[in-house]
Amino acid sequence: VKLQKLIETIMDHIDSEHFHIMIGMAKGTFFVLGMNHIIACIWYGLSNSTSEDANSWIVNTNFDTEGSFVYKYLTSLHWSLTQFTPASMEVYPRNIHERLFAVCVLIFALLVFSSFLSSITASMTQLRQLSWKFDKNLSLLRKYLRTHAISPTLSIRILRYVEYKLEKRTSEVRESDVSLLNILSSQLHMELVQETYEPILTKHPFFYQFASASSSAMRELCNKGTSRTSYSVGDVTFTERSKSEHMIFITKGHLQYFSMFRKHKGKCQGDSVVKVGEWCTEAALWTDWEHVGWMQALENSEVLLVSAAKM
Repeated sequence: VKLQKLIETIMDHIDSEHFHIMIGMAKGTFFVLGMNHIIACIWYGLSNSTSEDANSWIVNTNFDTEGSFVYKYLTSLHWSLTQFTPASMEVYPRNIHERLFAVCVLIFALLVFSSFLSSITASMTQLRQLSWKFDKNLSLLRKYLRTHAISPTLSIRILRYVEYKLEKRTSEVRESDVSLLNILSSQLHMELVQETYEPILTKHPFFYQFASASSSAMRELCNKGTSRTSYSVGDVTFTERSKSEHMIFITKGHLQYFSMFRKHKGKCQGDSVVKVGEWCTEAALWTDWEHVGWMQALENSEVLLVSAAKM
């Protein structure tokens, strides 16, 4: 029971659907092996407990006088496995007790192994469907890019970003994926969103004090004043002289800021790199602000936006 609870706890912390399927297959395999171990021990013990005058598979194979313990166990395990699969070996029942036990094992194996085999087949089919759907969508995207004569540089950027988003989708559970969240009350849903975004926002000193002063106000901000977006490698998040409408919190990746006032050989140099846990464009919350530079994603990035209009 404790092992089952431990496995369930570990599974709850793993988001990969592929890994869940593989774990399910492994659990079924270990269950069958465990049953075969028990059957092998009973098979050996049943034969070993018969009288010395009676014929048994141990006497017939001379295991009563020779053979190591490991070899005897492996032979018993081999016999047990052959009852679950269409295989054969030189060991077979030699008396009524062994024959009755063999018949019972065959009936049990017929039920267990057929169930195990159907489970493995279903899991393999599910894995193939996941990969097939992924490959089919990428194939359609490549065909679209070719038929519309999209440049190789842009095509590569698009394909890499799509692969990143698809991989992220399989490893993360989005709110839209969990249909049960739709039945939550509005209060519970707002508290859920608050606990999702508040740890990100409170890294900033102002929002830390803001949350400490009024949890309800912070809840309103998290639900009505924030949004998520993502950027591909090379995407420009904002340009110079454009109006700043959001404060940006980096949740994944790196963004680089380029000032329009710093130039080197006719090209703007990157002034600073904003990393995970950091923020930028804070001025948008306090005043009408126009950017004096631009920002570009150095890698696939995720950000949380705080709307200036909602503050």
